[in-house]
Amino acid sequence: MENKIFELPYELRGKKIKSKKIIPTVCNIKTVINKLAENGGKYSLLKAWEKASYKHYNFEKIQKQVLMADDEEKINIIREHILNSNFEEVASNVFDIYIVAYIAEKIDVSKGAFIDYCLKNGMAGTENTANAIYSVGKGDGIFLKILYDDGSVRDWDFMNRWVNRV
Repeated sequence: MENKIFELPYELRGKKIKSKKIIPTVCNIKTVINKLAENGGKYSLLKAWEKASYKHYNFEKIQKQVLMADDEEKINIIREHILNSNFEEVASNVFDIYIVAYIAEKIDVSKGAFIDYCLKNGMAGTENTANAIYSVGKGDGIFLKILYDDGSVRDWDFMNRWVNRV
């Protein structure tokens, strides 16, 4: 277990936690990878919510690499892609990971605290939307070995690199 090496800032690479309402797509990146592998990498065969997640990760840039990699390499490729991308290139599913970590580290690790924070700060218009943000951010964060099961930060080195561009 890594020790916390710094406080997560309210702003990540110019994007504030409470920048505007987040419209989540309830689909995790692991699902997208599995569906692409099943259908020979054909984007056109993905369902609408899978296509949205694909776009949120700008997955087109790394699809061939990821589909040819073993499980551990897939995770590393996606993590490096996140670190090397600006928010103009990726969208809410990626930022959802940071939001889950921020609230878990600053406020509480409970799902209820997350939903309450999102609703009180205008990030979500409904409890269902807040729940979707939580589900995607936590699920992708766990899959990518950035977060623990409770949503707190597992990989502080990754977070340091993400926050400070190091």
